[in-house]
Amino acid sequence: MHDATVEAPARPAMPPPPEGAPLRARFRFLDRGGAVLAILFLCSLPFVAHRMTASDAIEYYVYDRSLYFDHNLDFINDYQGFYDRNPTGLTQFKEGFIDKRNPVGHAINNGPIGSAILWAPFFLTGDGMARLLHAAGATTAADGYSQPYIRAVSLGSALYAGIALLLTFALADAITDRRAALWASLVIWLGTPALFYSHLAPTYAHATSWFAAALFLTIWFRSRERRSWLMWAVLGALGGLVAMVREQDAVFLLVPVVDELLRLGPGVRHPDQHWARDVCRTLAGGLVMGCCALLAFTPQLLVYHTLNGAFRPSSEVSDKLQWNAPNALRVLFDPGHGLFFWTPMLLLAVVGLGLLIRREPRLGIALATGFLMTWYLNGAFQTWTTAGAFGARRFIVCSPIFAVGLSELFRRFGERTQGDRTTVRFWVPIIVVIAILWNGGLILQFVELDMNRQHLDWPLVLTNQFTVVPQHLLGDLWRMVRDPGSFYHGGAK
Repeated sequence: MHDATVEAPARPAMPPPPEGAPLRARFRFLDRGGAVLAILFLCSLPFVAHRMTASDAIEYYVYDRSLYFDHNLDFINDYQGFYDRNPTGLTQFKEGFIDKRNPVGHAINNGPIGSAILWAPFFLTGDGMARLLHAAGATTAADGYSQPYIRAVSLGSALYAGIALLLTFALADAITDRRAALWASLVIWLGTPALFYSHLAPTYAHATSWFAAALFLTIWFRSRERRSWLMWAVLGALGGLVAMVREQDAVFLLVPVVDELLRLGPGVRHPDQHWARDVCRTLAGGLVMGCCALLAFTPQLLVYHTLNGAFRPSSEVSDKLQWNAPNALRVLFDPGHGLFFWTPMLLLAVVGLGLLIRREPRLGIALATGFLMTWYLNGAFQTWTTAGAFGARRFIVCSPIFAVGLSELFRRFGERTQGDRTTVRFWVPIIVVIAILWNGGLILQFVELDMNRQHLDWPLVLTNQFTVVPQHLLGDLWRMVRDPGSFYHGGAK
C-alpha cells in the first residue's frame, strides 16, 4: 500500500557495527533512550504499592480469584473476603457490592475482564509463592487474598506500564526523533496521572489499558504501509484486547479505519483498476480485523451474558451515557476536574498533534482520532468528573498519542542543529522538570489529604504546592522507600 499524501522520509537504518568491534562500540548502536527509560522504570519498581484500592480494583481482581478458586463468576464470597479483612475501609463497598445485586439478581461487577486476563500469569505466580510459603511453615494463606497474590498482580500491572512506556517511546521516536521522544516520554510517565496508576494504584485498569493501547498503536503504525493478512488479524485481536480492558477504549479501532480512509480517499477522484483492487483488499483486511476483534472480545461477551443475562454491559453502565456529550468542554477545561488543569503539559501535547497534522495529515489525523473519540466519550459520561480520583485518569489510554504530540512539539521548537550536531534547547528539560514536580506535588497533596479529592480548589492547591508539600516532602519520600503500601490508602489491606 502506498499513501497518496507526502510522507516524511524515514530515518536511514543505522549500519551494524563492524565484525569484532569491542563491546563498547556495539552498545553505541543500541537504543540509548529506551535503555534510559527501562533503567529508570526498573529502579522505580520498589516503590510500587501492593494493596487493593477500593471497589474498582477489587472488581477487576475478583475475576482471577473466582475463576481459579471457585470456577464461577459469583463474586459475593470474594467480595466478602475482602470486606472481612478491612471492614472499616470498605463500608461503602459492602453497601454497593455485597448488600446489592444487579437487575437480574447476580453479583454486581461492572469491571471488564481484560485486566484479569493480563494479570493471570502473575496471579498464578502469586499462588505458587503462597503455597510454597505455606508449605515452609509460614502463616501465609493460599486463598487469593494474601500478600503474594496482591504483590504479584500489582507488580505485574506496573510491569505492563513499563512495557507501555517503552512502546510509547518507540512510537514517538519513529514518528519524530529520539531526543524529543525521550523527553516527551518522561513527561507522559512522570508528569501525568499515569505515574499514580502505575505505582500507587496499579490494580486499577489504567496501567493495563495504557499497555494494550500502546501495543495496538505500535502494531498499527509499524504495519500501516504494507499490512499482511496476518497483521490485519493481529491488529484486530489487539483491538479486542483494548476493548476488553476498558470497553470505551474500543474507539481506538477507529484509528486504522480513519488512516485507511485517508489513504484511499484521494483515489476517488481518478479511480483505476489498481485503486479498485486496493479498496477491495483493504475492505477485506478491515473485515478480518473486525472479525478478529470480535473473536478476541468473546470472553467479555460471555461475562456479560453470565452476569447480566444478555450480551451487553449492565444498564448501570450504559445509562451513564448521554450521546450528545454535554460535558465535552468541561472534561478538558473545568477548573475543578478538567484534563488541562490537572495536567497542563497535555495541552502542549494536543498542540503538537496539530503540528503533526500539518506535517503528515494522514498520520496526524488518524492518531488524533483516538484522542478525539476518548474526549467525546468522557464528555458523554454522567460521571465525567471521576470525582475522588487522581487526575483525568480516563485519558491515560491516550498516553502514546500525547507522547507523539509532545515529541513533535519538542522536535519542532525544542531542538537546534549546528553543523551535523543536534542539541536540545535549554527550556525543554526545564519544562519537563516543572511538569514532573507539578504532578509529584499533586500526588503528595492527594495522598496526604491536603487537597479536596473531589475537585481542584485552586487557591488551596497552589498554596500547598509551595508551602505544605515541601514541608513533608522528605518524610513522604521515606515512607515510599520504607513502606509504599502505606503511602496511599484506599480499600482492602
